[in-house]
Amino acid sequence: MTTTPEVAFHGADLLGELPLWNVNDCRLWWVDVSRAQLQAFDPSTGRHERFQLPGQHLGGWALRRSGGTVVALESGLHPFDPATGILGPVLTELIAPAQSQTHRPNEAKCDARGRLWIGTLDKARQPTGSLCSIGSDLKRGNVLGSIAIPNGLCFSPDGATLYFCDSERKQIWAFDFEVDEGRICNQRVFCDLSDQPGFPDGSAVDAEGCVWNAAFGAATIRRIDPKGRIDRVVGLPTRKVTSLAFGGADRRTLFVTTASAKLSPEILAAEPLAGALFAFEPGPSGLPEPRFAG
Repeated sequence: MTTTPEVAFHGADLLGELPLWNVNDCRLWWVDVSRAQLQAFDPSTGRHERFQLPGQHLGGWALRRSGGTVVALESGLHPFDPATGILGPVLTELIAPAQSQTHRPNEAKCDARGRLWIGTLDKARQPTGSLCSIGSDLKRGNVLGSIAIPNGLCFSPDGATLYFCDSERKQIWAFDFEVDEGRICNQRVFCDLSDQPGFPDGSAVDAEGCVWNAAFGAATIRRIDPKGRIDRVVGLPTRKVTSLAFGGADRRTLFVTTASAKLSPEILAAEPLAGALFAFEPGPSGLPEPRFAG
């Protein structure tokens, strides 16, 4: 494994997103949002699988403590077992009936108590999206509103800080997080990226407490220290960098997803690796990812 990003698998994702390392099968899992596909890749063998879900978008997902996964579709949060291909009935509705035709899920991450945090967005990019949390009782609690594009969910190593961004505003926020109650407060700007190229997208936190953030449209990922300062920039050979996750046996491999949708033929010819999954060893290790308790 190199210290600069190289292609791990090239499936030409339209919108690769939400990577997550599964310690049980030693595979990297992620989604192609626009194809509504869940995917799995084994770095040791090169084996790749796709699991097709119904609907137009797969906007979020998580591994479950009880086995299998949950997937966030426009119809709601469903259980899904990749081993059998069975999609279960809706566990929780994610989108209000009045917004059912105009909104979809976007972004998801579990906290240390197994709550699932999910964002929703307006397909027209109006600031009418939200951030909600779903507990083990499968009840949906609204947390934030007036969001255009929810992204960048992650937690500090001690679990006391939740990071989140609205990509349109080009700011990553930090919140004090009360893990036992699942409450956030004291919203503040963690890192203002308004003078940086691209838009903040998915994030992951390393064991040193630094936030790695994908800069969508800028062909880079940025490492931001706990004080909100950019201390490292890593380039990639394609502009639509979407999200990232630590994985591998020692969590020292950083996997990076990208997108190829809505790129012109000229740009695709210049960026033939658009939509590929990349991997490299950045130095610090990552953190274990909790599973959904519901």
